[in-house]
Amino acid sequence: MQGSDTDVYICDITIDVERRREGHARAAIELILDSATQSHASRVGLTVVQANTDAIGLYESLGFVTTRSDDTEREMWTVVHPKKH
Repeated sequence: MQGSDTDVYICDITIDVERRREGHARAAIELILDSATQSHASRVGLTVVQANTDAIGLYESLGFVTTRSDDTEREMWTVVHPKKH
């Protein structure tokens, strides 16, 4: 955990090169978001290398927004919403 007590921070996620573009990263992030929701977290964040435009596009499609950016990396966060019953 990093940030407030209700933040989850993804430190590292890697998909083997030969398994990329198969939906594994999306599935992993969705599991993390579901787990964060169940744990009553407020936000999920990560840092991604600027050159990794595929990952940035994935994170944006999952609701992450850039909160800090420089020449080499950007920090992105998304708000976790409780599931409605």
